[in-house]
Amino acid sequence: MCDNWMSLGRRWAAHREVHLIDQRNHGRSPKSGHWTYAHMAEDVAGYMKEHGLSGVHLMGHSMGGKTAMHLASLAPDLLSSLVVVDIGPKQYPVHHRTIVQALRSVPLHEMKSRSEVDAFLERSGIPEWGVRQFLMKSLSRDKEKGFEWRFHLEVIDRELQNVGEELLPSGGFDGPVLFIRGGRSGYIEDDDLPGMHRFFPEMELKTVADAGHWVQAEQPDQMHDLIQDFMESVG
Repeated sequence: MCDNWMSLGRRWAAHREVHLIDQRNHGRSPKSGHWTYAHMAEDVAGYMKEHGLSGVHLMGHSMGGKTAMHLASLAPDLLSSLVVVDIGPKQYPVHHRTIVQALRSVPLHEMKSRSEVDAFLERSGIPEWGVRQFLMKSLSRDKEKGFEWRFHLEVIDRELQNVGEELLPSGGFDGPVLFIRGGRSGYIEDDDLPGMHRFFPEMELKTVADAGHWVQAEQPDQMHDLIQDFMESVG
């Protein structure tokens, strides 16, 4: 959910206009039976057109980073720069099947409290407290005051392999690009750099040493400073 970026977004908003966007089938955005990077990139391009945005600094984390890379390769004229957090343009194996299955297994109609949902997820294969709290930001109340997930779990489960898709060979972006990786994450390895430079010749890579995949949640101050300095350097 875009709420995961709310604190950092407010800090950047002191210097520039900030838009936080939920992707389709996530958060408060519409649900759809189609879930690919092509669709998500089109969604963002449509949002930018609707709001009269151009020359933007586009940023995304993980799946959002892949979406941002796809949009940059399809419509480079819309962007001034690109920031990608802990994901590369290569193909990835499906990482989150266990998490999706655990989320789908929760009998939400039986849950009386958020703590019950948290305990069920812990028993169902998500032992990390921080990951569960991150996921439970998408837990909300329905019209009958029961619980529901904001993300479209059925489609996400069915189409999860799309999240690992490689950037198209014809893709790329010649503008300034900042990649940020967590030092304890394995999503961007040193061996990936030649392939990344092929798509993004003006890229630079920064490593946040004491962070895993969710860099913005684990080290928000470092994330703020890295991205603020980058945006100021490119104008």
